[in-house]
Amino acid sequence: MRITLKVLLVLFFSMVTFVGGLTAQEKTKEYVKVTTFKKEEFFGYIRQNNKDKIVLETSSAVIEISKKKVQKIEYLKKKRKKNKVKNQSVDSDYDNIKTDFVESEKYTFDSKYAFGNTGYGLGKGQGYYHNYWIFYNDINYGVSDNFSIGAGLVPLFLFNGAPFPLWLKAKFSVPIKKDMINIAANVGAGTLLGSGWVKGGASIFAIGGVATFGPRHKNVSLGITYLGTGEGGGAIVNLGGKLKISRRSYLIAEVTLPNRQLGFVSLGGMTIFDTLALDYGLIVPNTGESEFFLAFPYLGVKIHFGQK
Repeated sequence: MRITLKVLLVLFFSMVTFVGGLTAQEKTKEYVKVTTFKKEEFFGYIRQNNKDKIVLETSSAVIEISKKKVQKIEYLKKKRKKNKVKNQSVDSDYDNIKTDFVESEKYTFDSKYAFGNTGYGLGKGQGYYHNYWIFYNDINYGVSDNFSIGAGLVPLFLFNGAPFPLWLKAKFSVPIKKDMINIAANVGAGTLLGSGWVKGGASIFAIGGVATFGPRHKNVSLGITYLGTGEGGGAIVNLGGKLKISRRSYLIAEVTLPNRQLGFVSLGGMTIFDTLALDYGLIVPNTGESEFFLAFPYLGVKIHFGQK
């Protein structure tokens, strides 16, 4: 199992390295190559770039392209001067320094990976419902652009009235550098209703923080959370990363490194369909000295509600 965990850690940190070169590209006069879904290619300087359209100043004219038609935008840097071959393509004169797949979705569900939090928060009036395998239910709502609250439960009471997990939480997020560095503080408390706060048993509280580096569509995060119970507690370190790989899909990886509890590695993806997102992948627990490879699939859905 140790070998498997090492392999997954290498995969995770490979993604971190790939994303690590994140730099702000919001400069004037950026030279780009715009590719449409019909495989049309346009070269020019950006005059305007928003969620609806991109306006390019090409060598012959100023053109406007609807974002609905755009597959990707490649940011280019001119190569050092050298002898140019006759009929050489424009591509050969430039190096690609960054490629952005156009955001097709209105809601990026970027305040959370599959399991751990990011430093980004929900906007005021924005919310989403999160469900895993029918039983895990979680809801989050942005009270302001920096503060959100949430609650969740696992309805085990459906089985002969058994005690069921219930939790409440809050998150305060602050941008250090807009869309590049965000930090957040999280607090939460949970219980087995019927045996926790009511009868003095199985209750738990959590307090932690997370820092996210990179824009909303590709970033890495480091988070530390202290989990406490009536019998003590311990710290959990969570590493997470997200990378956009197509118009609607992201690669998501997380590594949880607990103090004493069971840790795990998860590798999967998220695909967004307007106001709905699908989470899917595998969880590989750290089973210590076990020689068996254990992997459990996860499948979930996030549904946006409230403000756009």
